Amino acid sequence: MKRRQGLLAGLGLLAVALVWWVVQVAVLPSDARSAAATYGQFVLAAVGLVVSVVALWRTVLPPPSLGLDELSDRFAVAMRTQGMAAALERGLMQPAGDGLP
Repeated sequence: MKRRQGLLAGLGLLAVALVWWVVQVAVLPSDARSAAATYGQFVLAAVGLVVSVVALWRTVLPPPSLGLDELSDRFAVAMRTQGMAAALERGLMQPAGDGLP
């Protein structure tokens, strides 16, 4: 929940900064507008670089360690799924809806 709130706050600040920059560029004289547009392109590239590095960082880092309860629940689900598949393969169970009583 905190992560989502942080993301929304960051996106809100980015939107406000973008609107402020557009207004500033719109009211500048034409000779200063070129410099401001170049600055805006630099900021956009920098933000893109940061987002890319963060995304790469998350794929490289291992996921946070899970608790024992979470691991045991995942193991139980995997074993049940594997057992049901093996029983169906061997004909020990009839799939639902095959018309047999």
